[in-house]
Amino acid sequence: MRRGDAGPTGFAVTSTGIRVLRPVGPLEIPWEALRSVDFPVAWPRSFVWGLFRADFFGSYGAYWSRAWGRFDLYLTHQANSVALLKRDGRRVVISPGDPHAFLEAVRATPEAAGGGVTVRG
Repeated sequence: MRRGDAGPTGFAVTSTGIRVLRPVGPLEIPWEALRSVDFPVAWPRSFVWGLFRADFFGSYGAYWSRAWGRFDLYLTHQANSVALLKRDGRRVVISPGDPHAFLEAVRATPEAAGGGVTVRG
């Protein structure tokens, strides 16, 4: 894998879940695995440690904090951060170009509403 292949290039709301678009291939987070979608992100105040990359494609990788435990990050722009809380308690933080339009797309997806996904923001 080349540098940047796992970095996010975009995000999509689909009938099956939320998709992180990457050169190496998409990462799908299915609706049934999600509990909530939150904007803005309430970042943990505790120490954050991570195995990550930051390059032209953004910041991405696995992180850990005392408050959140392990979480995954796929950012292209930190100010647009949206937190996806999974049913297993883990988080995935993404940064769609327009977070408000992204939240509206999630709200408009019947599979998200039917699966009990809460949208805050």
